[in-house]
Amino acid sequence: MFFSRSEIYFATIFQTSLFISLFTIYFIFRKKIRCGFKNFHYGIFMGLLLAFFSIITELAGFRVELAYEIVKPLKYVDIFVICSFVAVSEELFFRAFILEEMRKAGTAVALIFSSILFAFFHISYHSFTETAGAFLMGVLLGELYIKKGVFPATVAHFISNTISMTFMKIAM
Repeated sequence: MFFSRSEIYFATIFQTSLFISLFTIYFIFRKKIRCGFKNFHYGIFMGLLLAFFSIITELAGFRVELAYEIVKPLKYVDIFVICSFVAVSEELFFRAFILEEMRKAGTAVALIFSSILFAFFHISYHSFTETAGAFLMGVLLGELYIKKGVFPATVAHFISNTISMTFMKIAM
């Protein structure tokens, strides 16, 4: 299975548009969300940590073939752009929208539910490793969101995805 650059961009823009539209509707009915701009260094640290674990998983032989097929036609600038859109849209949707709304049921319940939903959205890779990794990443990013705000979680997500995808591109 081979994906063209235009198909990958279309999927990314569609997902981003959908998630940001839902988040905008959410903001119309909600007051505000903690951004946490001053805490970006926590996002850098968490992003590097997540990327490290992702690379170790790849080196241990848990290679997700579909992810490599997605990365194959991309240029490095494409990786940067796609990771930017994905990090912003997924953090706004899964953490600032889903997790925040679910906190009425309890923080632990909200964290687990939003992480399961995050993993479910990554199940398309048809890999248990990828889905379990997405769940754990969801828990860690959710915890970072709860403690520090949406901006550090977005920075962590962006750094992790960018380093992981760049590693896959180099490893080809």
